[in-house]
Amino acid sequence: MSQIQKIELDEVELRAAVERLLGERFRGGVEVASLKREASPFSTLFPADVLSLELRNGGTMSLFLKHLGSEQSDHPEKQCREREIRIYQNLFSENGLPVPKYYGSRRNEVTGRHELFLEYVDDWNLKYQDLEHWFAAARTLAQLHGYFSTRAETLLRCDFLLRFDAVYFHDWANRALAAVADQSADLAARLEPIVHRYDRIARTLDEQAPTLVHNDLSPKNVLSCIRRFTVLPTAWNGSFPLKRWPSG
Repeated sequence: MSQIQKIELDEVELRAAVERLLGERFRGGVEVASLKREASPFSTLFPADVLSLELRNGGTMSLFLKHLGSEQSDHPEKQCREREIRIYQNLFSENGLPVPKYYGSRRNEVTGRHELFLEYVDDWNLKYQDLEHWFAAARTLAQLHGYFSTRAETLLRCDFLLRFDAVYFHDWANRALAAVADQSADLAARLEPIVHRYDRIARTLDEQAPTLVHNDLSPKNVLSCIRRFTVLPTAWNGSFPLKRWPSG
């Protein structure tokens, strides 16, 4: 894995930005007495920090700051760099959804990155949890899919979402065939009949009821928050597809 770039920030300006975003979120003045920034050891694609705040009123908070940039700019599904932010703004604002709380976002003109400020969940991801938490994750995801399956019209109006339809699946099958052909004409010839028969599968997926799903739901992208007895899908970086998903 390539090393994650360290982002240089003006700490005074960052504290002012945090005060402004939290003030808007809580609809009142918020003063930060001190701010400690540490790079997250769990960053994968984009740099991320954990912000530990001490407030003037004596309270404390921890935020997760994600720096969304131009990484993997040639990836066909990562062309909309604001997708994750817009999902939190437009679809994850309702309380009770099993996702980290959204505190705000901004464009940092100095770094050229979009900054996403979320609740910091101090727990391990699913990769390091016992099997019982995997079952809990499946139940929670089913609830999330069910919630958005009743909001299809809202999803269809979101032009920033990926559409997992028959065209989408055919495009990836053809990309796979082209990638194999670049390496071996013989292997590509063997793969081609399989790709041509893929239409039945693509159409079956396309015919299912739409909902919102995560595009990379590997264990590293699911936090098991034991203290709250819940499971939180995370790291939605550019992966908020509107997908035709089999019911049940």
